[in-house]
Amino acid sequence: MSRLLWVLVVTTLSYLSLVSCEANCALAKTCRECIGHSYQCGWCSAKIHSGPRCQTKSYSDANKDWCGEKVYNPIVSDVVNDRNDSLNTGEDGKKIVQLQPQAMKIKVRPGQQFNFTVKYRPAKDYPLDVYYLMDYSYTMKKYLELLQKQGNEIYERLSDLTNNVRLGVGSFIEKPGLPFASPFQKAYAFQNHLALTNDMAKFSSVILDNESGSNLDDPEAGLDALMQAMVCKERLAWRDGARKIIVLCTDSTYHSAGDGKIVGAAKLNDMQCHLDDNDVYNLALEQDYPTVNQINKIALQENTVIIFNTLNRVQRDYTALADRIHGARYVELKNESNIVETITQEYLKAVSNLEMDVVTPNHIRVQLTPDCTKASTCGVEHHKEFTISVAVTATWCLSGNNVVTIKPMGLGEKLTIHVETACECECEKHGIPNSEECTNNGTYQCGTCTCNENRVGDKCQCAGDSTVLDLDKCRAKESDTVLCSGHGRCSCGTCTCDTGFSGAKCEYDDNGCLWYQGRLCNGRGKCKYNLCQCQDGWTGDDCHCSTDTDSCRAPHSKGVCSGNGNCECGACICTSVDSANKTYTGPFCENCFDCDEKRCRVLEEYVQCVYFKDKKECDEKFNSSGNVIDWVNGTEINAPKYHLAKLCKTVLEDGKSIVFKHKYEERILHLIIQKELEEPDRANMWIAIGTSIGGIILLGLLAVVAWKILMDIHDAREFEKFKKMLDEPADMASDNPLFKGPTINFENPAYKRRSRMH
Repeated sequence: MSRLLWVLVVTTLSYLSLVSCEANCALAKTCRECIGHSYQCGWCSAKIHSGPRCQTKSYSDANKDWCGEKVYNPIVSDVVNDRNDSLNTGEDGKKIVQLQPQAMKIKVRPGQQFNFTVKYRPAKDYPLDVYYLMDYSYTMKKYLELLQKQGNEIYERLSDLTNNVRLGVGSFIEKPGLPFASPFQKAYAFQNHLALTNDMAKFSSVILDNESGSNLDDPEAGLDALMQAMVCKERLAWRDGARKIIVLCTDSTYHSAGDGKIVGAAKLNDMQCHLDDNDVYNLALEQDYPTVNQINKIALQENTVIIFNTLNRVQRDYTALADRIHGARYVELKNESNIVETITQEYLKAVSNLEMDVVTPNHIRVQLTPDCTKASTCGVEHHKEFTISVAVTATWCLSGNNVVTIKPMGLGEKLTIHVETACECECEKHGIPNSEECTNNGTYQCGTCTCNENRVGDKCQCAGDSTVLDLDKCRAKESDTVLCSGHGRCSCGTCTCDTGFSGAKCEYDDNGCLWYQGRLCNGRGKCKYNLCQCQDGWTGDDCHCSTDTDSCRAPHSKGVCSGNGNCECGACICTSVDSANKTYTGPFCENCFDCDEKRCRVLEEYVQCVYFKDKKECDEKFNSSGNVIDWVNGTEINAPKYHLAKLCKTVLEDGKSIVFKHKYEERILHLIIQKELEEPDRANMWIAIGTSIGGIILLGLLAVVAWKILMDIHDAREFEKFKKMLDEPADMASDNPLFKGPTINFENPAYKRRSRMH
């Protein structure tokens, strides 16, 4: 859940809790509970009093005889300014003060709003510290001259705006251990070469004079270097109250938390400064790389803006990293880099836009006017004082140390507010033991009795050991642990109910019925037994529904909900369509698959009147007003904006028709009437005769074509049959009765045997 969403949730719940407390002051049983509910609650400490002793101020003002002058309702607004140094731009050489006040203590009642103002005025020469954190691996050597040039340009550009700019230089390569770097390579996780200074000649020489190193893998110790550069404030000469910017320049990606275990650096990074006499990070082989959350925490704590100035090939890595660090930015490292412009914009942003960071504990609300917690909301003119109204509200009784912090983003200055709540009554500190007011069996304080052991009752008049059965009579259920449902006092077997509760066991809440628009039972009924008893003409669980059905009648319709629904609470609840799995629709249940024609018939008399007469006269005649009429031509009536309207026609005596459409917009009848009457259709005798003759001729032609097609098909089949018969081999003996074969038989009488001659 985002921080903003969490603040909204807590604020909403606190507000609802506060409203509930104000509405239920009467539930408080002691003076401490009463004034701890809300500053709206007051406690009656009078000796003789019936009913609840805790009531709202509005109740006591309206009922002067409720308690007389014995109401304890302290309105506390104690404030102590622990530190309230006047604003100072630093022109006189004294300490710069841009925020006033700096520390205060307040004491208020829960729910009471404490108001004060905060003043802000930026210093004349807004201090800016820019620290170059450079990758000194061999592959970055060719970019050193470019980085030197950028540093000089930054100094010259910002010197036109302020004479309070300082630059410093540090570098990193890698943790000096295998497998990240070999013993023969120059490697270190961080080294400070030049603390922040305005000596630009020294800055330029430091960048080029240092020897480059190398490592075995591609990722490098950029996060180690970032952490040391931020936490070593004294060694790097960071100034309190200055705008702090670190420019990390590299061409490689970075090692993350956990990678250090590979070289034996298994300890969690402690976020402390560890530089030796040569300004070199000396725990690189003992502590792991810091996590991104640790980097973000220190960046917020030290008000440091980080700019990743890297080559395009690692842009994705550092863009994602910048998204996880508050205020971080990415700028590509190239000859035409806009790093100078980016740093200048950061400076101008700090000067001209005031963004406040507000940190509050639970049950405390802080509101700024104007709301400077949003970026670019509060524009500040240089050298001019800017005032913010602050409202602090404690929504509950607080315990412990409750501190609210309000600080400008990017500055070390802040306002610290210690908040206390007044939740004790003076009368509770001076009780009278064994008072006559308590039948000598209890302590009298704030008008009530705190009974001794084994004594009960409003005046401690009943012996506890002899009234067990009487106490049981005050329980709504045998299993209940509270008496009188927790809404009254049990006095010797009888419940005396608090105001707003009733019943033998105080089990009914006379304010427990439904509320409507801030009124119990909508002010049109009484709450009895947790149910609203509504006045005549009103109904519903909260009596906000009228029994009048006029709002459910469509204009020019006598039936309720067009006869297709029921009127409930002034609105139509449509029923289902008979013999169809559908439901009537529309504000008056006027829409269904067969409803349009019926509605057209209902409206046609009014439409005819409006078409030929004055609308005002027709409205009076039909007792209708508020109808909207659009006069359109035959083309406009079919425009897209009227496509949801239902089309109707009403035929006049001369056969002509009035064409119109109707629809409802927010329960108002909207009529769209065509200006031109529609002419009736004329029958043409010659068209009828010609159509009949043409039809007969067409049928004849179709019959001839069909006969021709059938005959062609028959002839084609016969031809194919004849052709097939010709192609088959014929048996001449069987087919020709005159044919005789070439073989004959005869007898030779000489040889008395048969011969066969061919």
